Amino acid sequence: MTDTKTQLDSDALQDLRTQLSDGGHAIIIVDAGLMKFAKFAACLLGLFALIGVIFFGFDVKKAAGEVATANKQISEAQRKLDQTRDVVSREKDALDGLMTEAGEMLRRLEQQEARATQIADQSLEQTMSTFADYVRSTAPSVGDAVSEEDTASKVEAEKLKTALGNFYNSNIEFAKAVNLPAVEVGMLGRHALLEWEIGNVSTAEDKFEAAIRLALAHQRYDLAAEIQMRYADLIKKSFFTDRSPATVKARRRYEDAIDSFKETGNLKGTALALDSVAQTYQLDLDFDRALKTLAEARAIHRQLKEVSYDELTVINRMADIEEEVGRISTAKRLITESISIAEDLDDFDFAANGYLRLARLTNQPSNRTTMLCLAWESLQQQDSRSARQVERFRKKAQRMQEDFTTSKCEAL
Repeated sequence: MTDTKTQLDSDALQDLRTQLSDGGHAIIIVDAGLMKFAKFAACLLGLFALIGVIFFGFDVKKAAGEVATANKQISEAQRKLDQTRDVVSREKDALDGLMTEAGEMLRRLEQQEARATQIADQSLEQTMSTFADYVRSTAPSVGDAVSEEDTASKVEAEKLKTALGNFYNSNIEFAKAVNLPAVEVGMLGRHALLEWEIGNVSTAEDKFEAAIRLALAHQRYDLAAEIQMRYADLIKKSFFTDRSPATVKARRRYEDAIDSFKETGNLKGTALALDSVAQTYQLDLDFDRALKTLAEARAIHRQLKEVSYDELTVINRMADIEEEVGRISTAKRLITESISIAEDLDDFDFAANGYLRLARLTNQPSNRTTMLCLAWESLQQQDSRSARQVERFRKKAQRMQEDFTTSKCEAL
């Protein structure tokens, strides 16, 4: 039966094809349920499309508004950025102008500082010369009446001292006004030196103390050390009149200088100050402390790893102390080391003196003869070196004269 139905369907389909090919019409019968489903699906799709259009339209409108707001914010930010750039440019120009002006002011201040220092040194030298002339003129006749010329010299010296003191004070006030502590320290130190030289020791000490405090307050340890060393050197002048208090006071100043030198890492200055401290111990006959301090100074010289006269001086002083306390073998060893350093420095005169000292400390005649021969050879080397130096200077002077003559002829 199935075959019969299939055959009928096939025949019906063949008839339909024949009719369509002959230009006939065909009627297609569609199920009513299928049509309802199709209409429902179309309505549902339309509803979804309508909802999508509505929401998408709102989203597009919102996005467009956000884009417009963002563009406005970007424009505002760009405007502010341009304004900021203009302000920065103007401030940079103003800063460049200030830097130029500050550089010019610093240059002028440096020139004024150099000029003030030069004038101060010249004035101090002139004052000291005037006082020295006055002392020389009055010293031979202390009990005699003072002549009119001597009185005039004293008056002139007093005027000059007053003028120089006023000059120092004015420069100190100027340095305070423009904040130049180095100039103020220098002027205080020079004023203190002036007061010391003319006998106003208490005033000089006050000014030295003020200069040192100011230098330390501004962490100018180099200036503080320089003033402390100069102050201590002046104190040593009173060793023979009041030695013990003077050595203690000078030693304290040298020790302060050591601290200042250490703050700046100045090894040479530290060694020099240690050598000065050792001298104060030596004057007080405290040889053990003197040798200990000199050993510290020599250790610093070795740390510098350079041959110098400062180290030579330290070793020579150590040899003097060792000889004085009776340790001859140690003294001879130190003298031998000093001879080696002197020869490295080509100072054969110093080396000859060392050999002479060894000859004096040697008991054996043969060794003494050897030392004397070495001293003689060193003196000959020194003479030869001096002759070579003289010849070099002579040739240099001759070349300078020839160059001067040539340039003069070319100018004519």
